[in-house]
Amino acid sequence: MNRLLRGITFFSTYVGLSIIWQSAFAESRPVFNCVAGKSYIDTQVCRNAEFSKSNSELLSLYKSSLKKLSMEGRKSFQNSQQAWLKFVTTVCDRRNLPAQLRDETAFCLAEKLDGRKRQLSKAIFNIGPYTIFRTDRYAAQRSSEEGDYSGHDTGYATLQIGYPAMEGLDSPLKTEFNKTYVDFRNQGSRTGENDTDNWADYQILKVSPRMLSIETQDGFYGHGAAHGEAGATMSRWLLKEQRQLRADDIFDPSKSWQIIIQWLCFENISKESGWDWDDEEEYGSGHLDSFMDYAAKSALKPERWIFVNEGLKIRFMQYEVAAYAAGWPEVLIPWKDIQEFLADDARNKVR
Repeated sequence: MNRLLRGITFFSTYVGLSIIWQSAFAESRPVFNCVAGKSYIDTQVCRNAEFSKSNSELLSLYKSSLKKLSMEGRKSFQNSQQAWLKFVTTVCDRRNLPAQLRDETAFCLAEKLDGRKRQLSKAIFNIGPYTIFRTDRYAAQRSSEEGDYSGHDTGYATLQIGYPAMEGLDSPLKTEFNKTYVDFRNQGSRTGENDTDNWADYQILKVSPRMLSIETQDGFYGHGAAHGEAGATMSRWLLKEQRQLRADDIFDPSKSWQIIIQWLCFENISKESGWDWDDEEEYGSGHLDSFMDYAAKSALKPERWIFVNEGLKIRFMQYEVAAYAAGWPEVLIPWKDIQEFLADDARNKVR
């Protein structure tokens, strides 16, 4: 979680804007109004047969999700949907842009409607005595530089954060879960630079009788830059233990598993990178020192681990062990190579 947006914080006005949006739309319809809607975007949606159909489907998904929540959960879900509606109404209105960009309204609406349908189709998830539901924060402000049309939503710097919340049985698990993801949300909503697009989202990857796995991804793009940056973390919630998975759930703390994991990662990355181990001069060129300085600690963090049948995958972020174009390199360590270092019941715990 502590990687969100690489410590860069953005949009001093965003929190205030979100509050304004939510209060102003508190009694509004959750989708575009094709009965009495008066806004430009209402009109654009309702005059287009495909958009109007998507709008109706979105309303059905929203109502279906709302029925599954408590009164408190419904309030949060309603606020998220109304914030999304205001966000789309703002960023898809391209009338004030140069003539060659004004026809992007239809593209913007198609993207936003399809994306929101995907989000709401999996917005509610039940596991045991708990319900996990989607919550969102949205904001947008006009780019400060005249002629800046480089952001994802042309003419605007945006904030789009989706994160899970849990309701149901009061328990240490629910308390820690909600605190973790509120911190995730808040870290991505701090104040800072303008003309940057910021986003964060999540997906539930796996559910078993013992564990719930959630991946969060986040990133940012500074307008005009060659590219943005993004990262991902894994959170695994142990249902019986009522907490997140720790390293000592997987590895025996009495054994020096850390050194083995770091060395196997470095060995794998060396082969992938083509470093010549037979060349003493090459070996002494600083590859090992660089790995230990920038990436070795990451290999020991459970939020970087992915459990698969073949073994333990360790994911590195952009620039940690390779160039930006390499994305998020992953190292697979077969279970047989680390079997003697595993804690009792480790394999069963993550199945």
